[in-house]
Amino acid sequence: MLKSLFIKGLGAALALVLAAPSAMAEYPDRPVTFMTMVQPGAQIDRLARGLAERFSKEFGQPVNVKNVTGGSHGSVMATELSKAKPDGYTLGIAAVTAYTYQPHHSPVKYGFDDFDYLSLVALNSSGFISKPERPWNTLKEAFQWAKANDKALICMFHGADDRDAIQRIAKAEGVNISLIPSKGGPSVIKAVTGGSHGSVMATELSKAKPDGYTLGIAAVTAYTYQPHHSPVKYGFDDFDYLSLVALNSSGFISKPERPWNTLKEAFQWAKANDKALICMFHGADDRDAIQRIAKAEGVNISLIPSKGGPSVMKAVTGGHADIGYVGAILYEHVRAGRLKLLASALNERLPPLPDVPTLKEQGYDEAVEMIVGLVAPKGLPDDVAARITGAADKLATDADTESFITEKLLMLPVTWGRDHAEKSLMELYNLFGEQAKNQ
Repeated sequence: MLKSLFIKGLGAALALVLAAPSAMAEYPDRPVTFMTMVQPGAQIDRLARGLAERFSKEFGQPVNVKNVTGGSHGSVMATELSKAKPDGYTLGIAAVTAYTYQPHHSPVKYGFDDFDYLSLVALNSSGFISKPERPWNTLKEAFQWAKANDKALICMFHGADDRDAIQRIAKAEGVNISLIPSKGGPSVIKAVTGGSHGSVMATELSKAKPDGYTLGIAAVTAYTYQPHHSPVKYGFDDFDYLSLVALNSSGFISKPERPWNTLKEAFQWAKANDKALICMFHGADDRDAIQRIAKAEGVNISLIPSKGGPSVMKAVTGGHADIGYVGAILYEHVRAGRLKLLASALNERLPPLPDVPTLKEQGYDEAVEMIVGLVAPKGLPDDVAARITGAADKLATDADTESFITEKLLMLPVTWGRDHAEKSLMELYNLFGEQAKNQ
């Protein structure tokens, strides 16, 4: 009796499952579906479509490809596949780690024995890459550079197996790393050739003429966090910090049906039930914070990067993530009952939701604050800096500006001014530096 039919694979290999002999006489008499766990255009998708075309000729029936993305290691696809009718008309193509690795690391709704493994079909070429301008040519040299310069490396991984491998290597080398999950090869290429935390913008800003005609408005982690985690071509001292302008509301959310009401309770539940939590993050700072919390609680977590607030909402409400980190977009969904706020990520409770405690109030010495600042390349002439900061000082007391920030954008007010910006950002820079050393 067949449990499920599928072709499984790349990453380790691919496997083919077909119907039991008793069904072969009439099979197939209608179209067959190949399910795959990647987006259209990805390498495994291309393999699936190539095999579908060839199997179609063998079967004498159309073979269609269905892309079922989401989860880690194709777990969403594997879950759907495990529920399919075992009649030979639903097959799957995916990295075999969906079946061999994932059941050990997250509470998936299937097990290794829920499938029949018919054949391996391919092994994907793979390797670790870097930007050509980086001061290393091998992975060994990259870790040697990081250790010699007391730096952490930012590593984007494809699946949990390569993530675990790079973690073991980093531990052996005595180097701290920050891990970012990918959404496939193209996202890795984009991240490696581009930048994180606004580092591409900050790099360009650092090279601009300091004449007051090129300014930056961005999350300050581009200047305070990123230099500790990547060999960016700028440093904290390459900018003039003119003013903070706003603080984005943010917090950790969950589906209302989950058996917890705070972040603390979520980790207590996971520990009591020997479960891992799936967490979707927005940036490296909230990712690092939830990793430290999970480590302190002794709970395993699976991390999924987001493409912004809406993607987090979709993942959490759809049950693909247990916990998510988002900004001010959370308010309308919490008020509508579609989500519940587990913790304010700021140093204070969110004014519209004052009953929900902060991370610190729940026992975690953490805060994830997306502070937005007005920044210029280093060396602004005094008169130019005075003109800009003078305008900023006026806006700081302007009722319309405050209303725009707090009521329309639902962000929180901050103390404006150059002195406060310089002091605050230096403190953040030092804090992130200490955290990077201790990761």
